[in-house]
Amino acid sequence: MAVDIGALRKFQDLWGPVLESIPAVMDAVSKQADMERALNAVQKDLAKAQAEVQSAKDEAESIRTKAAAELEALNAKTQAAAEAADRRAFDAEEDSRARIVRAKEKAAAAEAQADRQKAAVDAAEAQVQAKIAEVQKTHAEAVKAHEAEIAALEKRQAAAEKAIETLKSKLG
Repeated sequence: MAVDIGALRKFQDLWGPVLESIPAVMDAVSKQADMERALNAVQKDLAKAQAEVQSAKDEAESIRTKAAAELEALNAKTQAAAEAADRRAFDAEEDSRARIVRAKEKAAAAEAQADRQKAAVDAAEAQVQAKIAEVQKTHAEAVKAHEAEIAALEKRQAAAEKAIETLKSKLG
C-alpha cells in the first residue's frame, strides 16, 4: 500500500499549528493562576495599608481627644483662677494676676503641644496616603501587565481555535 505524501503534508500543515499551540494554551492557564495569586497578594497589601491608615486615624483621634480634654481642663482652671481673683481684695490683686499669667502660659503650652501632635498626626496620615498610593500604583501596573499578557494569549488561543475550525471544515 502506497503512502500519500501530499495528504500527509496537508495533514501536517493543518494540524501543525494546532499541536504547536497546545503548550502555549497550557502555559496561559498557568500564567493566569500566577496572576490571580499576585493579584491576591496585592489585595492583601492594600488591605494591610488600609488597616494601617485606620490605625493611624484612630490614634490621631485619640491624641486629639486627649489634647482637647487637657485644653478644656486648663481653660476651666484658668476661669476658676480668674473668678477667685475677682473675689479677692484689692491688696491680693497682684497675686491673682500672677496666677492668671501662669494659667495662660500653661494653656499656650498645651495648645503648642496640641499643634505639634496634630502636625505629627498629619505627617503620619500623609505617609500612610503615600503608601496607599504606592501600593495602588504597583497593583495597577501589575494588572496592566497581566491584562496585556492575557490579551496576547487570547489572540493565540483565537488563532488556534480558527485553525481547528479550518481543519474541521476541511475534514467535513
